[in-house]
Amino acid sequence: MGVEELIKEVKSGVETFKTNTGATLAEQKQALEEIRTQIAEIESKGFAKAEDIDKIREDFSSLAAELKEKGGESVERKSFRASFAEAVAKSKETFEVAAKSYNSRLDVKVELKDMDFDNFSERGLEVLTTQNLPGIYHFAWDQMWLRNILPSITTESRTIEYLQEDATKNADAGHADIWDDTVPIEELVAKPEMAWHFIDKKAEIVWIAGTVRLKRSMLDDIGFLRTYIPQQMVYGKRGIFIRENALILASFNTNSVAYDGAKTNNIEKIYDAAFGQLLDNHHSPTHILMNHRDVVDLVLNKASGSGEYDLPPGVVSIATGRLTIGGVPVIGLPQFERGSAFVIDNRQSLFASRMEPEVRFFEEDRDNVIKNLITVRGESRAGVLHFDPTSAIKVTGIVDNG
Repeated sequence: MGVEELIKEVKSGVETFKTNTGATLAEQKQALEEIRTQIAEIESKGFAKAEDIDKIREDFSSLAAELKEKGGESVERKSFRASFAEAVAKSKETFEVAAKSYNSRLDVKVELKDMDFDNFSERGLEVLTTQNLPGIYHFAWDQMWLRNILPSITTESRTIEYLQEDATKNADAGHADIWDDTVPIEELVAKPEMAWHFIDKKAEIVWIAGTVRLKRSMLDDIGFLRTYIPQQMVYGKRGIFIRENALILASFNTNSVAYDGAKTNNIEKIYDAAFGQLLDNHHSPTHILMNHRDVVDLVLNKASGSGEYDLPPGVVSIATGRLTIGGVPVIGLPQFERGSAFVIDNRQSLFASRMEPEVRFFEEDRDNVIKNLITVRGESRAGVLHFDPTSAIKVTGIVDNG
């Protein structure tokens, strides 16, 4: 369906919603969710007139507020792209003047303060920080952002100090047990001592940043500024979230324990780590992280004798290209080293954000003035905390079992 048809359908849905006064709260909420989905599709296509989409958003926000008063609707979430587009639209006149005048000074800051990062649910961050485009093209690749799979907090500090369980000492620490008080006083023994050992840890909040230079004439194209720049600087293959993935993987690398089982087959080792060792450590597996080429090798696992593909039935599932082992999703990442994997319980880690992605435009940089160029800077600040290294099992020696 084209953008114009979608806009007509949304407008019709809004009018129907207004006039259907006899609908129940559940029916109204469902209708509003359908309108929300259509608006997201229009925004993802990126070709709607600004006045059309702004009017639609205004009507939707009004309806959502009315339904919220009735107790049936939560606050609307905005995607990164939608928030960025609104911020750029507010500065449209500034960009146009800067593009056409040699006497104007350009220093525009696009800061995403209105994004809702406090209302979390399953895949909540993915809704907020992932841009979905229709058809085959999704991103540079169908990338998973690791910030989306970890619980998240915000911070105003440069460094976060916290306590991490000492995996080595706590392995032999005391635990609660039965205590017998029926014996004579002289035979009484001390109650069991539960000993906890902690390590003082510090999580540094680091800058993740990058710049690019554009011809000043490109500021005439507001649609380009709304779509391509945030797509590439934040989500692109050289962007901020790619480097965030590497940051999070590096933190797991230094805050995990090694697989201690005796299995040798790749699938068996990963399954044993997830449902053997991780449960031994009183955790439950939520995700399996590994290099995407190793994921391919697992899917194409072939028996060395008969040459048949022989993944264990009921243990491994592949649907729409997504691999699960024992029901646990496997995430293949190009940033991850080949030959190893992490089995994690994500509830024992936190992604800390001090500054969400910010994009700023400058004229005063290097030889921009004499070459009529504009510098665009994208950056964020973030860090990762891990409270118990036994919640992440590192499985090494992932090799071709064919």
